[in-house]
Amino acid sequence: AHVTTTESTQTTSIAQVCQNGGTSSGSVCDCSGTGGKVGQYCEAIPRSCSDLLDAGYADGDHRVQLDPQGDNSITFYTYCVLFNNSAHNHVARCSGSYELNLVLSTYILGFHYGPRNFWLGLDNMILLTLKPKNLKFTINYSSSNLTGVASIEYKNVSFVQTLSGYYTAIAFSETPSRTYDIHPTPIDVDELIPTSETIDFDDGALFSAPGTMNPNNCGNVAERGWWFTSSCGITNPLGWSYKAVPGPTRSSHVLIPGVNMDRVKDAIDYISLSIED
Repeated sequence: AHVTTTESTQTTSIAQVCQNGGTSSGSVCDCSGTGGKVGQYCEAIPRSCSDLLDAGYADGDHRVQLDPQGDNSITFYTYCVLFNNSAHNHVARCSGSYELNLVLSTYILGFHYGPRNFWLGLDNMILLTLKPKNLKFTINYSSSNLTGVASIEYKNVSFVQTLSGYYTAIAFSETPSRTYDIHPTPIDVDELIPTSETIDFDDGALFSAPGTMNPNNCGNVAERGWWFTSSCGITNPLGWSYKAVPGPTRSSHVLIPGVNMDRVKDAIDYISLSIED
């Protein structure tokens, strides 16, 4: 920083104004070692994971605090995944074995359970999709004979609040795309990747949790909150994992349409939901 007067020019080190552990990098502050801060002086909480790209963060997983409104009124911790100049805001992660029979208000505000599992909250999801974003549902496999990821991606998704007080996801897109990177690939891809029924965004599915009656009492039936279709189906990505509770003995297990759970249940490590900037 240069300060010029009529008599002389004085130079002070930019390191004196870098905050939160930021370091001097030429004429700017390097915020990549601050644990999630951004801004000219590493003074700010990012509004979304894309802010980390401008702050020089490297590719990889970063646990950060987000401030989607930019005024510290709503802040929460999540994981930002940077890869090839793209930023992914993780809004949910579930490895099973956790009791998620929670009321709607808890799903609205968000919660953490365990060291790496969380649900960011419907209010926060709305703030992150004020402009439609791509949304990806991913199944992560990790076992002695099956590793990797399988995903289904929806284009231009927004989370909104309806007049009835429930939340819905609307996609303005064609058929969702499915991808996989599984090693080895021992079974048909249709058994690895969920169909569009997994998260039926195309028809504006309503979010239902235990204690809410719509749609069709699905939240009470599944004992979990999720975006259910009118027929409820068997979708329950936030249910107990097969690893934690042996055998499909009740509806609160992980049940994913399009995935042959009898074939891959022992290989599923966790599921995640992310919004891509």
